[in-house]
Amino acid sequence: MAMCSSSVAAALMMGGEETGDTTGPTGPTGPIGPTGPAPKKETFYLGHSTGNAYGFLKNEAATGCQSVGAQLATEAQVIAAQENGADWCATGWVSDSDTSMYPITTRIQQGCGNGSARVVKWTPETNKAGVNCYGVKPSKTTADPRILPFSESKWSRYE
Repeated sequence: MAMCSSSVAAALMMGGEETGDTTGPTGPTGPIGPTGPAPKKETFYLGHSTGNAYGFLKNEAATGCQSVGAQLATEAQVIAAQENGADWCATGWVSDSDTSMYPITTRIQQGCGNGSARVVKWTPETNKAGVNCYGVKPSKTTADPRILPFSESKWSRYE
């Protein structure tokens, strides 16, 4: 089934899953790039700097994601990422909420999930956080050191 990008965005905004949507030509097995399948988009975390993960004010969040070729994720995209195993104990802004949040799946100890796997909504008293981005995540070997792994065992959702 083909969907235009606005349909995909609408589905994600209404709580749809991350779809690995791509742009470009399609072949018999799906989207293709110049050397094979096109990279899939996913939700990922970007901290402000290696020494201060919580350095973005809400109005700076979109620029942070743009700096790594992505866009600011929606709350629905963070929820979908958590449902697919995302696990980072670092709060980040999303485009459609004034509260920063993070997905917890396995690290549910005190201070992260506080006993349960879920999307935790928490904004530090400084009103600064990291950012939850949505786009093609840079490879582990070329990634900005501010980008966190998808979980304790995977760099990307698609590994």
